[in-house]
Amino acid sequence: MSERIMLQGMLVEKRLEIKKLITRANALVSSIHTQCSPFLSLDDLPVDQIVEQAIVLEKNLRNIRRLREEIRKLEKELGIESE
Repeated sequence: MSERIMLQGMLVEKRLEIKKLITRANALVSSIHTQCSPFLSLDDLPVDQIVEQAIVLEKNLRNIRRLREEIRKLEKELGIESE
C-alpha cells in the first residue's frame, strides 16, 4: 500500500472521529444548558450531573482540538487545502 493511500485513509478516519466528537459535544452542551434551568432553585440543580458532563465536554473539546491539528498536518502532507 502506498504511503499516500495510507495517509488518506488516516485523514478519513480522523474526519469521521471529529464529527462524532462534535456531535457528542453539542449534545453535552444542550444537556448542560437544559439542566441549568433558571426555573429550578439552586438546591434543585443537578450539580453532580452538570459537573460530570462538563468534565466529559472538556475532554471532548481537547480531543477535537488535537484532531483538528492532526488533520491539518495530514492535509499539509497530502497537499490538500483545509476545508
